[in-house]
Amino acid sequence: FTEAAATAPETGSISPTGRSAEAVGPGTGTEGNGDPPPGMDGYVWWEDPETGQAGWIVEGYASIGLEYFPEWVFDPPADAEAYDELFINHPTIQELLALGYELLMPYGPIMAGEFKLPEGMTFEQARCQMEIDPDFPDIAYMDPWSLLEPDHYPNDPWFYELSGPEEDTYQWYLFDQEWGQPDYDVNAPNGWAIELGSNDIVVAVIDTGVDRDTPDLSYCLTEHGWNMWGEYPPLRWANLMVEQGGTPHDMHSVGWRHGTMVTSLIRADTNNFEKISGGAWGGKVLPINVSQPWGAIEGQWLSLTLFLLCEQVGMIYFPGLNLPHYNVKVINMSLGGPLRNSIQLIMLWQLSFRAVNVASVGNSAHVGNPMQYPAALEPKGYDPSYTWVTWLADVRDDTVLSVTAHDRAGERPYWAQYYDPDIGHFFDWVDVSAPGTTYYPEIGERKGILVLAPDADYREVSGTSFSAPLTSALALLKFSQNPDASGWFVHDAIKNSTRDDPPLQDPKLPERIDYEYALQYGGGQ
Repeated sequence: FTEAAATAPETGSISPTGRSAEAVGPGTGTEGNGDPPPGMDGYVWWEDPETGQAGWIVEGYASIGLEYFPEWVFDPPADAEAYDELFINHPTIQELLALGYELLMPYGPIMAGEFKLPEGMTFEQARCQMEIDPDFPDIAYMDPWSLLEPDHYPNDPWFYELSGPEEDTYQWYLFDQEWGQPDYDVNAPNGWAIELGSNDIVVAVIDTGVDRDTPDLSYCLTEHGWNMWGEYPPLRWANLMVEQGGTPHDMHSVGWRHGTMVTSLIRADTNNFEKISGGAWGGKVLPINVSQPWGAIEGQWLSLTLFLLCEQVGMIYFPGLNLPHYNVKVINMSLGGPLRNSIQLIMLWQLSFRAVNVASVGNSAHVGNPMQYPAALEPKGYDPSYTWVTWLADVRDDTVLSVTAHDRAGERPYWAQYYDPDIGHFFDWVDVSAPGTTYYPEIGERKGILVLAPDADYREVSGTSFSAPLTSALALLKFSQNPDASGWFVHDAIKNSTRDDPPLQDPKLPERIDYEYALQYGGGQ
């Protein structure tokens, strides 16, 4: 997740890699290659030789796929489980099994799966064998199980007091009306005059879960939420916990604080005499917890979540999967890590037909500015010699709407990541900008933007984690305006209707979202 410090890190906060915030600083969740701390046994530091990026991975496991030509993508199969058998019985997979690989989780419809490596084999050894051994089974790709990160550094609680040097608007990022200078808000009221949002549209928030008992959120969540983490493999869907009343109340080290704050920017109940407004007046949020008790988010849980969301949007169908069905049209991912995963790329590509995938770009501009995934998971970001990637790119090469942050003065915060070809970014992977922090030049202080936290607490926080949900709320409004629109259309409507008047103050930033401009963007399917 991508939440940076507005001022100083919270004392004792834990990063997903288990390191204290004080040790790594804001936005640096997986930098460095020292020994993992206690509780992190089984994780190793690995560098991707193709992208040059590095991060922590789960040792002894891999995501593996075959060449992918999804002729069924426009005509979903009636029984996707039959594809599992095709994948398992494929000669290449049988060769892998004979070498000691163990299939833990098949994703038959995309001809891929999660594997345990042969006893004693490291991921580095397996990857090298795949690349240099001509007799190795002919697979298309092998990726590690990487760690994603919540850079969890909120400010102190904000109990509805005035903030800043003047009595200015509390939620300037929705409508900045009192500064007497060019504003950099999202122009929400003018957008709401066009569309308020429909409860028929659902935003899936893949995060740490949500506190349903928070009053300003209680009416804005779906009846059930998902809790994804557990022992792997999940024996198909046996340990997927579908929880009535929201995600489980398991107050572990990270808890549901981050997910609650992200959700409040999308759908805090609006026009109800409570203290803050969400980006949309209507719509529902499906809360999905992918965080483990110690705070780590292992990539395989994101992959499984995206696979299940493919079923929710109707791209695949499992007769035996009895999940409550929701009309998911937007997927918010305020999370990320420095290593890419091809299975996740394929699933996000599938989802982009019918939903908009929104992801934060990260808060590590000041520590190398690495590309972050899933924000940078695009077919155009792969070597075109991969046949399966070329097939995807020929159909659609833009799968994720990636969002960076600007502040109230239109500046780029020092931590907000951006596209930089001079340091090896091999394509422009950052799409739009949205508010993510506040800076008061009069007092030289960064205060953050106002969000709702668990237990009816209010906080001022900073990070691209909070730029993404403001964009997801706009996607919710756009789908409410045109429920039959394709994911591609809504994605492009937001990206192509950005505002540059007044222009942002840093040329590294892409143009910023504007609710009115996007909702005025013409019809389409």
